Amino acid sequence: MRLEQLRIRNQGQDSEPASPGQTVEARIETAEKEIKAVKRRIRTAEREIEALQKRTDEIDPEGYDAKLLEVQQELIEVDDKCSGIENTMVTRENLEDFGEDIRQTIGKRIMGNDH
Repeated sequence: MRLEQLRIRNQGQDSEPASPGQTVEARIETAEKEIKAVKRRIRTAEREIEALQKRTDEIDPEGYDAKLLEVQQELIEVDDKCSGIENTMVTRENLEDFGEDIRQTIGKRIMGNDH
Protein backbone atom coordinates (compact mmCIF):
# COMPACT_ATOMS: atom_id res chain seq x y z
CA MET A 1 0.00 0.00 0.00
CA ARG A 2 2.78 2.42 0.84
CA LEU A 3 4.42 1.91 -2.58
CA GLU A 4 1.15 2.90 -4.25
CA GLN A 5 1.04 6.07 -2.17
CA LEU A 6 4.61 6.89 -3.17
CA ARG A 7 3.75 6.30 -6.82
CA ILE A 8 0.74 8.62 -6.68
CA ARG A 9 2.64 11.30 -4.81
CA ASN A 10 5.64 11.15 -7.11
CA GLN A 11 3.84 10.90 -10.47
CA GLY A 12 4.45 14.54 -11.23
CA GLN A 13 8.11 14.34 -10.26
CA ASP A 14 9.27 12.00 -13.02
CA SER A 15 10.89 14.90 -14.80
CA GLU A 16 13.38 15.18 -11.92
CA PRO A 17 15.43 11.99 -11.75
CA ALA A 18 16.15 10.78 -8.24
CA SER A 19 19.60 9.65 -9.31
CA PRO A 20 21.46 10.04 -12.58
CA GLY A 21 19.62 8.12 -15.26
CA GLN A 22 16.92 6.71 -12.96
CA THR A 23 13.45 8.12 -12.42
CA VAL A 24 11.40 7.73 -9.28
CA GLU A 25 9.23 5.19 -11.10
CA ALA A 26 12.33 3.19 -12.00
CA ARG A 27 13.51 3.33 -8.41
CA ILE A 28 10.11 2.10 -7.22
CA GLU A 29 10.23 -0.73 -9.75
CA THR A 30 13.72 -1.65 -8.60
CA ALA A 31 12.58 -1.54 -4.97
CA GLU A 32 9.62 -3.81 -5.78
CA LYS A 33 11.96 -6.33 -7.41
CA GLU A 34 14.23 -6.22 -4.39
CA ILE A 35 11.24 -6.74 -2.10
CA LYS A 36 10.17 -9.80 -4.13
CA ALA A 37 13.70 -11.19 -3.93
CA VAL A 38 13.80 -10.65 -0.16
CA LYS A 39 10.40 -12.33 0.22
CA ARG A 40 11.68 -15.34 -1.76
CA ARG A 41 14.74 -15.52 0.49
CA ILE A 42 12.50 -15.33 3.57
CA ARG A 43 10.33 -18.20 2.26
CA THR A 44 13.45 -20.25 1.55
CA ALA A 45 14.78 -19.54 5.04
CA GLU A 46 11.42 -20.52 6.56
CA ARG A 47 11.49 -23.85 4.68
CA GLU A 48 15.06 -24.49 5.84
CA ILE A 49 14.09 -23.69 9.44
CA GLU A 50 11.12 -26.07 9.24
CA ALA A 51 13.36 -28.83 7.86
CA LEU A 52 15.88 -28.29 10.64
CA GLN A 53 13.10 -28.29 13.21
CA LYS A 54 11.82 -31.64 11.91
CA ARG A 55 15.33 -33.09 12.16
CA THR A 56 15.67 -31.72 15.69
CA ASP A 57 12.31 -33.21 16.68
CA GLU A 58 13.51 -36.65 15.52
CA ILE A 59 16.51 -36.59 17.87
CA ASP A 60 15.98 -38.35 21.19
CA PRO A 61 18.10 -36.44 23.71
CA GLU A 62 17.09 -38.81 26.49
CA GLY A 63 18.66 -41.69 24.58
CA TYR A 64 21.91 -39.77 24.26
CA ASP A 65 21.82 -38.82 27.93
CA ALA A 66 21.38 -42.47 28.87
CA LYS A 67 24.33 -43.48 26.68
CA LEU A 68 26.50 -40.75 28.16
CA LEU A 69 25.56 -41.86 31.67
CA GLU A 70 26.51 -45.46 30.80
CA VAL A 71 29.85 -44.33 29.41
CA GLN A 72 30.47 -42.15 32.45
CA GLN A 73 29.73 -45.06 34.78
CA GLU A 74 32.01 -47.33 32.79
CA LEU A 75 34.79 -44.77 32.97
CA ILE A 76 34.37 -44.65 36.75
CA GLU A 77 34.60 -48.46 36.85
CA VAL A 78 37.72 -48.41 34.68
CA ASP A 79 39.21 -45.73 36.90
CA ASP A 80 38.51 -47.87 39.98
CA LYS A 81 40.09 -50.91 38.33
CA CYS A 82 43.12 -48.92 37.23
CA SER A 83 43.66 -46.83 40.34
CA GLY A 84 46.57 -49.03 41.36
CA ILE A 85 48.14 -49.20 37.91
CA GLU A 86 50.91 -46.79 38.91
CA ASN A 87 52.15 -49.31 41.46
CA THR A 88 52.02 -52.20 39.00
CA MET A 89 54.81 -53.05 36.58
CA VAL A 90 53.43 -52.88 33.05
CA THR A 91 54.99 -52.37 29.68
CA ARG A 92 54.15 -49.54 27.35
CA GLU A 93 52.71 -52.07 24.91
CA ASN A 94 50.33 -53.39 27.58
CA LEU A 95 49.16 -49.86 28.35
CA GLU A 96 48.58 -49.12 24.66
CA ASP A 97 46.59 -52.35 24.25
CA PHE A 98 44.59 -51.53 27.36
CA GLY A 99 43.88 -48.00 26.10
CA GLU A 100 42.77 -49.32 22.72
CA ASP A 101 40.42 -51.80 24.42
CA ILE A 102 38.91 -48.98 26.46
CA ARG A 103 38.42 -46.79 23.37
CA GLN A 104 36.75 -49.65 21.51
CA THR A 105 34.46 -50.43 24.43
CA ILE A 106 33.46 -46.79 24.82
CA GLY A 107 32.92 -46.45 21.07
CA LYS A 108 30.70 -49.52 21.05
CA ARG A 109 28.67 -48.16 23.97
CA ILE A 110 28.18 -44.80 22.31
CA MET A 111 27.18 -46.37 19.00
CA GLY A 112 24.83 -48.78 20.76
CA ASN A 113 26.83 -51.90 19.83
CA ASP A 114 27.24 -53.32 23.33
CA HIS A 115 27.98 -56.83 22.04
